[in-house]
Amino acid sequence: MDPRVAALHALDRDGACLWPEALAEDSLQALEAALTGGPLLERRPIGLEALAEWLRPTFFPGLAAEVLGPGARPVRALLMGKGESENWAIAFHQDTTLALKAYREVPGFGHWVNKAHFYHVQAPAAVMEAMLATRIHLDDCGEGNGPLKVLPGSHTDGRLDEGALAARVAAGGAFTIHAGRGGIVLMRPLALHGSDRATAPAPRRVLHIEWVAEDLPGGLEWAWF
Repeated sequence: MDPRVAALHALDRDGACLWPEALAEDSLQALEAALTGGPLLERRPIGLEALAEWLRPTFFPGLAAEVLGPGARPVRALLMGKGESENWAIAFHQDTTLALKAYREVPGFGHWVNKAHFYHVQAPAAVMEAMLATRIHLDDCGEGNGPLKVLPGSHTDGRLDEGALAARVAAGGAFTIHAGRGGIVLMRPLALHGSDRATAPAPRRVLHIEWVAEDLPGGLEWAWF
């Protein structure tokens, strides 16, 4: 089977996969140049306008359209880094929060938090199910670097409450994704995922970009595009 087709099957089945194509070093260096404006080892939002020129000639827009449909576009980017001074662990969770421009009363959206320049809100499962995350590794990430762990098939369970989430985690069966510098992971936001503290702390930077192909309901607008 073609490696791309196999990866897309794995994404549908498991909720996450390692993409068979990696970015070349010159492309990675251009990306790092586009990310200047703050430390590259922290967790912070990235203005997507800074990424638009870099993304345009890459295969990402076409890949997102293949998964999500015509009109696929990026709507949020986060730079996440681990290292000796930022060696954190993340418990298994689903991504259910969106960053939006302004508050609007829309059914299914709740727990609004004002972040000064934007709002965070919990979104309904249908919105999250229509999204794709692409994770670009700017450093090698092996077993000792706190790699991504995913519970396969959990993206098909909808939004889980605290009890259902705990039961799913207790059942076990997580798989781990290792990636070298330039490696790309595709993930559905509702897939239960997490990571352990690094046992061999070294820079482990990941650029997490979220894509959609549909507009939000009720006049809601994304914060960065």
